[in-house]
Amino acid sequence: MHAWGATVAFAATGHPPFGSGGYEAIFYRIVNGQPDLLGAPSSLLPLLTAALARDPGSARHRRSSAPRAAALDPGAFARERSPPQARR
Repeated sequence: MHAWGATVAFAATGHPPFGSGGYEAIFYRIVNGQPDLLGAPSSLLPLLTAALARDPGSARHRRSSAPRAAALDPGAFARERSPPQARR
């Protein structure tokens, strides 16, 4: 579930959810911080937050339905985002 959340967060925001750098820095942010989900569609935030939760007792480990919910209407997230601007 965590890998799904990280992959979808990267796809939605264009940057790694726990930043970049050495693996020590990334692991520190995973264990001690919150993912950077700035730019993710608001309808996707609850799913990403649950999938990337670090607490073993969290919703991530309670048979989350995040992938199933996203599969029901994958276009909902695309419709919420504005079209990309052309580079000049």
